[in-house]
This record gives sequence, structure tokens and C-alpha cells, in this order.
Amino acid sequence: MRHFGNRKLQGKEDNNMMNFAVVVVTYNRLELLKECLECIRNQELVPNNVVIVDNNSTDGTGKYLNGVKEIIEQRNKNPERV
Repeated sequence: MRHFGNRKLQGKEDNNMMNFAVVVVTYNRLELLKECLECIRNQELVPNNVVIVDNNSTDGTGKYLNGVKEIIEQRNKNPERV
């Protein structure tokens, strides 16, 4: 069983539920990212996965995301190439 915040994430066993993921791309917007994740946690439909793409932020985003266990994180080390 997987959880996002205090809510159960949908899984393959939830055949009657809609399956979807949320992808958030961020660069040096830690406070907005926290607000965004809180909104995702509180929405009525809970996603199967939450993917955060961090484009090499320097504002503490990486450290914050290390403490958020419910997400899948992708760090882009060379955002100028993206």
C-alpha cells in the first residue's frame, strides 16, 4: 500500500478508479512547490504517482525533496541543455 500524505495512493487493485500521474517541473521555486504538493495531497482524486522534475534548483529544493518519500524525483543536472 502506498500513501501520499495521509491518503492512500491508487494502485492496480483499484480497478474502478482512474489511473493518473502528476508531473511537476520546478526550478528555484521551493515555496510554490510546497504549496503545489499540498494541493495535490488535498485533491479528491489521489494520483498513482507524483513525479517532480527538479531542474538543478539551488534554493534547497533537492534537500526538501529528499524528505518527501511519496514522490518520484528526477534531477536535471544540466538544465541549460533541456
